[in-house]
Amino acid sequence: MDDLCIGTRYFTNMIDESIDPIKAIAKYHLEKPIYSTKIPSLERFNTLRKLIEKYDVDGVINIAQKFCEPILYDHPFMNKKFKEMGMPYLFIEIDYNRESYKQSSTRFEAFAEII
Repeated sequence: MDDLCIGTRYFTNMIDESIDPIKAIAKYHLEKPIYSTKIPSLERFNTLRKLIEKYDVDGVINIAQKFCEPILYDHPFMNKKFKEMGMPYLFIEIDYNRESYKQSSTRFEAFAEII
């Protein structure tokens, strides 16, 4: 499961084909989940908690691009809330280059072993 800006959120709702197409498309876009960087931390956490329960998630990986303030701002809050839940949580800040991929891969493998 993901909480990416462009990911499964586009498939959360279906377009109602029984009504006017323009209204149906507008309704779809107005009702789809808001991007994770555009909602308050508590609301984002509650959304993630519902996804964790629905999809029986074993651990949470929070990846932030360097200088992505909305995700970096959320990290301390999310870390605390997931610890309170007893949910394994990994935070990775990645750079805009390929060199960071190898290090991230190693951290993902270690996290998978913990879970």
